[in-house]
Amino acid sequence: METLPIKYETLKNKSIIITGGASGLGLATASVWAEHGAYVTLADLNKDDGEAAAADLTAKGYKVSFVQCDVTDWTSSVAAFKHAANFSPRKTLDIAALFAGAGGDPSNLVKQMEQENPEASHDKDPVEPSAKVVKINLDGVIKSAKLALYYFRVPAAADGPQVSGKKSLFLIASLAGYIDYDSTHYCVSKYGVRGLFRSLRNASKNPDSNFSVNLLAPGYTPTPMVLKYDAGEGSRQKFVDAIESSGLWCPVEAGVNAATLSVTNEEVNGRSFGTWPYGFVDLMEDLDHGYGGEKLREHAEKSNYRKAGVIV
Repeated sequence: METLPIKYETLKNKSIIITGGASGLGLATASVWAEHGAYVTLADLNKDDGEAAAADLTAKGYKVSFVQCDVTDWTSSVAAFKHAANFSPRKTLDIAALFAGAGGDPSNLVKQMEQENPEASHDKDPVEPSAKVVKINLDGVIKSAKLALYYFRVPAAADGPQVSGKKSLFLIASLAGYIDYDSTHYCVSKYGVRGLFRSLRNASKNPDSNFSVNLLAPGYTPTPMVLKYDAGEGSRQKFVDAIESSGLWCPVEAGVNAATLSVTNEEVNGRSFGTWPYGFVDLMEDLDHGYGGEKLREHAEKSNYRKAGVIV
């Protein structure tokens, strides 16, 4: 699947929203799609970075706008998707790439429980776990996916530019959604995005469906979210140094290429792609191939992720 051609020319005049588009993989993907003639809306909570990114891309002659968006808030998300549809002369939405996400909690739920509650007794109630990561990474993605499916159905303007192909929904999980990973809420949320993907994949295969759906599960990628990870006690630099010394960084370009293949080539539907230090790979997440298990084992060895203890 990853050897199929990327059809950049199909991006011209398409109306696109990218949540989490102000930085990282979202911004890198937006830059490529805008370069090839798409109308791209960057939707992000970070107003300063979002406005700066949109201004920079616009100065290059690309068609890019920014809208501030909190993906956990329905009203904010509706406004963002409506903005994206109206930004394009097509007055509809052709592609939604849901990159918005938050870094993981610093440890396993067991460790969190022990740190927050040194002693267990009937006299003291335990500290409630935070729901922030799950709200952003799963609930927010579900909200955005529903809005994408809605605006995919809005008729294109009769006098707008015509484009070909189905609408395209692109979801972002993580390799943490495929493995035993110590960051509990992050692992749970990304595994949940896989569930959303598989449910929507089933719907996308209906004969009357107007959309395709694909998923990206990045490994360690040098984006602001990963580079700023901090669990305290100097952990951030130790974390980054460990990835660097083990050769585990996955190039940003690998994620961008997987995303672009997914939204430009109609042969690609219902596929999940993982990124590794040497590029992106179809994880073969379907019944015939063990729902990604065989590919995960293969690339855990090849990429050094297993030797480094990331995948055990």
